[in-house]
Amino acid sequence: MRSREKEVTKVPTDDEFPGTEAVRGLFDLSGKAAIVTGAASGLGRQISLGLASFGADVAVADINFPGAEETAKKIREIDRRAMAIKVDVVNWSEVSEMDDKARDEFGKIDICFNIPGLDSEKFSVWLGAC
Repeated sequence: MRSREKEVTKVPTDDEFPGTEAVRGLFDLSGKAAIVTGAASGLGRQISLGLASFGADVAVADINFPGAEETAKKIREIDRRAMAIKVDVVNWSEVSEMDDKARDEFGKIDICFNIPGLDSEKFSVWLGAC
């Protein structure tokens, strides 16, 4: 499967991030904790990195655990707290366990993004059957 994702090689630091200090202050997420599902790649990864670049600690969740670990590593490289969690979001017990793990690590959850993945090859086969 061909990847359309442009890989982020480096998350901007506070000094490198575009925008003035005043504008950046409007989006300060310092002291906030987030869960992002679908965070191993694509939009979920970019949202995770964006939240971290604005100061949030991030629980990076995905069924693709190696990808989630890679996203968490990138977040830790900019001195933010991150943890990778393997989760299948269609399995309620795994979702509940993900929430418990994130709350145990960060003490709270302020922000949630549910970015479920879609296997485009399977989806196109399914559409073709219609």
